[in-house]
Amino acid sequence: MCYAVHNFITANAMARWRNSVTVLFPEWTALILVPALYHLYRAKFLVHPATGRYWCKGHSVFYKEGDFYWPPFWNILARGMTSILVPITIALSTYFSREIGVSPAVVQSFTTLSSFMTAVGFYFSFGERLNLKHILGMLMIVGSVIIVAISKSVPEEEGRNTQ
Repeated sequence: MCYAVHNFITANAMARWRNSVTVLFPEWTALILVPALYHLYRAKFLVHPATGRYWCKGHSVFYKEGDFYWPPFWNILARGMTSILVPITIALSTYFSREIGVSPAVVQSFTTLSSFMTAVGFYFSFGERLNLKHILGMLMIVGSVIIVAISKSVPEEEGRNTQ
């Protein structure tokens, strides 16, 4: 529900700014600022009192046994790239949904399909298996979004004639 409200607010804000991505910069700022403040807090109040330094190579996730350890670097790089692609995708989906006359909030809600991708990712990464309740829940989420999308795409007058 919260994600749908977020999509609705983002879509309306972008419509007011004529599909300008500048409305998403406050979102980016928060996504950068919160982790930065968290790490600054940890460095100042946890790491520095214990080691006398704000950063040390021995406690870094990027160094393992004195050598640079690449997997965390690639993970952070991939996360950064997806953080850049998300607002671009939102801007494009909002623009094209307005072009075809569908509510941008409904189009953005199709990202509920990410629950399937998360399930597949966790299966291959951690061997987690889904039971029937989980699969039915995901299907119900996607089904409800499709129903809302179909109802939003039917013009009001056409809907009144069928009643």
